[in-house]
Amino acid sequence: MNTPLVSVIIPIYNVSDYLDACVESACRQSYTNLEIILVDDGSADDCPQKCDEWAKKDDRIKVIHKPNGGLSDARNAGLDTATGKYIYFLDGDDTIEQNLIETVVPYMENGADMVAFNWYRVWDNGVKKAMPYHVLGLWNLEVENSKIDFLFKILLNGKIGWEAWSRIYRREKIEKYNLRFVDNRRIFAEDLYFCLCYCSHAREIVSIDKCLYNYLVRSDSIMGVQSKKLNVGRMNELSKSVLEYWNMFEDCKPLVERFPLAHFMITDIVIAQAARIFSDLSLPQLRRNIMEDITDISFFRANIKQIFNYRKYLFKIYSRSVAYEKLSFVAFLLIGSSALLRVCYRLIYSCIDMINLRDKEKITEYNSIKKKNKIFLLGTEDLGNVGDHKIAENILSFAQQFCKQEVSKEVTYREYHDEKKYLEKFVNTSDVLLLTGGGNFGNEYGAQKIRNDIVTTWSKNRKIVFPQTIYFTADEDGATALEETKKIYTKENNVVLFLRERTSFDFAQEHYSCESYLVPDIVLSQDMSVSAQRKDYVLLCLRNDKEKSVPNETIDLIRKMINQTDLSEISTDLQLDYHLDKTQRVSAINSALDKWRTSRLVITDRLHGMIFAAITGTPCIALSNYNHKISGSYEFIKYLPYIKFVKTEEEIKTAFSELISITDCKYDNTPLLPYYEKLAEELKKR
Repeated sequence: MNTPLVSVIIPIYNVSDYLDACVESACRQSYTNLEIILVDDGSADDCPQKCDEWAKKDDRIKVIHKPNGGLSDARNAGLDTATGKYIYFLDGDDTIEQNLIETVVPYMENGADMVAFNWYRVWDNGVKKAMPYHVLGLWNLEVENSKIDFLFKILLNGKIGWEAWSRIYRREKIEKYNLRFVDNRRIFAEDLYFCLCYCSHAREIVSIDKCLYNYLVRSDSIMGVQSKKLNVGRMNELSKSVLEYWNMFEDCKPLVERFPLAHFMITDIVIAQAARIFSDLSLPQLRRNIMEDITDISFFRANIKQIFNYRKYLFKIYSRSVAYEKLSFVAFLLIGSSALLRVCYRLIYSCIDMINLRDKEKITEYNSIKKKNKIFLLGTEDLGNVGDHKIAENILSFAQQFCKQEVSKEVTYREYHDEKKYLEKFVNTSDVLLLTGGGNFGNEYGAQKIRNDIVTTWSKNRKIVFPQTIYFTADEDGATALEETKKIYTKENNVVLFLRERTSFDFAQEHYSCESYLVPDIVLSQDMSVSAQRKDYVLLCLRNDKEKSVPNETIDLIRKMINQTDLSEISTDLQLDYHLDKTQRVSAINSALDKWRTSRLVITDRLHGMIFAAITGTPCIALSNYNHKISGSYEFIKYLPYIKFVKTEEEIKTAFSELISITDCKYDNTPLLPYYEKLAEELKKR
């Protein structure tokens, strides 16, 4: 991995009790190519001396002593000094996890303009709680309207946060667009301003499922004090600053055109907070306090009243009831009638069910597929497992190939509960329901609950579960879940269950009365081997999650063997740290397959690491994992000379020597076709 310089900017003001722990956490990063900039913002305690002492201990540390100018001014001083390719901000009273920089830099090197991550809340008594509130995802902001949707639906809607310290930035972009923090004594949430303006120019943003920051809860911190104030006026000033900034750049013109929506969402953050903090005030007094807090009232009124022109877009961000409630409060602020507000709220809550169900777009969408003998694909992957995304892609193509009919509607794992009410209305008993394949049949994953719900909700429909691995834990939870599935997967519920290895098939035969058949993983049905130029690297695709079972000593042995060749090592994983929706599926799959096609050898303990190697004709050493899914699936493809399943270190050495020199492989799935013909036969039945 390249190791570009990363600038860690630490603003410091009267945090002597916390400074050493903070700076130490930066110095002990596993990623070492850092410049650590300590900005002493006129501290009155012994922080200046401590900063200088740290500079003597570590030559990566630079110290800036300046008169007190506030947090924004201190961060800007750090930006003026920074020379790193990437910029990270760390507050002087907090600490960071040892792998923070190491974790985020690869995403930046792969093209991301910003990587956001989750964090821990830490109390003085040592209690540490993960705060995984970020929506996980990868957003390409160059697609039409994607930047607008990201800024309004994700960032300003609080789905990804905006703290300066919970993300890393690209310095080139900061300098190109003349980005600095606005004086936090004039505006509220200066890091929101910075993040919003930065994202206005971004091309790709990633939000990952890692807690990497330790936020110390202090009652006397800036945010602790500010959270008890109104701050509506200062947020109005932030909104003005954003408009001034957007007006400077041509690529922000679409945002300027929608500025009233941005102004509403920015100010709504603190208006909603004010309503909670000052709930003991009467409505007229609350309104009076809010309006008196705003210095530029004409700017506020001119923009806030235009939000009614954007109500259709608000319905895409919030539920209709919440949107109407927010619009009613805006009307109250403008007009001042508390009686009208109470009437509006009463109407909203009395009609809430009707409002939420009256989704014309959804009804229109389902009406468009209203025909007999439809095919629905339910519960597919929309999290971060590329192998499971490939399963979904193959199910769609398999149905098209053998049924000569496209899947009418695909509903993913995260979509299911919102879509269920429409499915209940539009699914006819003649329709076939396809349930996704994979390794999630059991009590370890939430997908099983959705699968159980589908089978029981549409008991009269024919349901086909694509090839699965069954695994229940050997404890009370596993036993309870197994007993539940015994009652569900029956002939009476019209389920046909396909299993992708012998152990799961035998288990199904013993415990379930529904039809069950042995069929390989659906991804093996497709030949993806093409002529590709092999590069001089070995691809390691190894687990680092709860299913990890390969000892570190074995991994060290593998790396030692690679180092004894003229090949380099590249590490990757099919489990991403962020979520992908179904529109991003093809791109992620192709990116992964390209890595497999161009590597000289793959070493993996992931099932689809082995399967991707098989279908791309790539030599592969498959390591045993904690259950039977890899060993069982290997039985189907052990005829392929370039795939070796190993259990011991001696077998690894033998396979490595044998496979490292193989260059020309072609996937042949002819022996598997009879299995898939049985699956196709079941798909054609009505």
